[in-house]
Amino acid sequence: MEKITNSAELKAAIDEKKIVLKTQWKELREQAKLTYESHKPMNLILDSLQDIVSPSTQAENMFGAISGLLTGYLSKKFAVGKSENLLRRILGSVLQFSVTSFIAQHADEVKTYGQLIIDMVFGKKAKRQEME
Repeated sequence: MEKITNSAELKAAIDEKKIVLKTQWKELREQAKLTYESHKPMNLILDSLQDIVSPSTQAENMFGAISGLLTGYLSKKFAVGKSENLLRRILGSVLQFSVTSFIAQHADEVKTYGQLIIDMVFGKKAKRQEME
C-alpha cells in the first residue's frame, strides 16, 4: 500500500475502503440469508429425504457393511454353532472377521454374484410358469 501524503489521497482511500466494506456487507447478508434458509427445519428434512432417495456412495458403503456383518455372523453360526470349545469359538470369531472384511470390501462383486444366483433360482421357476 502506498503512503498517503495529502488529504485528497486520504479521502480517496477512505472512499475506496467504504466501497469494499459495502460490498463485503452485501455478500455477508446474502450468505446469512442462504444459511438461514438452508437451516430451516423443513429444508433440513427435505435435504435428508433427497439424500435417502438419491443413490449415493454412502448407501452403497452401508450395503457393503451390513451385508458383510450379516454374512460374517451367519458364517460363524454355521461353523461354530453352540459349541463350548474355546478353540472352536476363537476360530469362529476369526472366520467371522475374515468373512465380514471380505464381503465389505467386495460388496459390488458379491451383489453381482448374488443377483446371478437369484436369477438362476427364481428365473427357472418363472420360465417354467411361462411355458405352462
